[in-house]
Amino acid sequence: MTMTLVGLWHGIHIGFILWGFYHGLLLSIHAWSVQKRFSWVGTWIDQSVTLVAVFVGWVFFFSTSSINLWYKLQSMVGISGWGKITPIFAKIPHNLYIPLLVMIPIAFSRYAEASGLVQFTNRSKKTAVLAGILLAITLLLLGEPGDFTYVQF
Repeated sequence: MTMTLVGLWHGIHIGFILWGFYHGLLLSIHAWSVQKRFSWVGTWIDQSVTLVAVFVGWVFFFSTSSINLWYKLQSMVGISGWGKITPIFAKIPHNLYIPLLVMIPIAFSRYAEASGLVQFTNRSKKTAVLAGILLAITLLLLGEPGDFTYVQF
């Protein structure tokens, strides 16, 4: 119910409401699966399913009508064609194919989490946080200011 209201907060549009309900449903399924202590929770299978589920959720969020929503969902599985996926792959330089193939399994493994690989001391944690804050400020100051997404609220 709360996530449905969060969707409604984004706007009075069926896509936003469905997006909120969908995410509430996903959170409920996650809580239930953690409570049942399924063996796949926290594995690469769980991470992959979560990623696909989030992508589907964004379709709800960005659809302008129910017809547009249905078309996008069909396109995600190839029923309405693959859209612009071929031009996207054509823009990837050939010398990046092998690094990308190596990085994809790493991204879905526990090795991608740096905090699990390195033991931080208290001082290095403070230094890392300070460096992160400085990096964020630097990135914010790089470009021209844009409108805040929720300026209408």
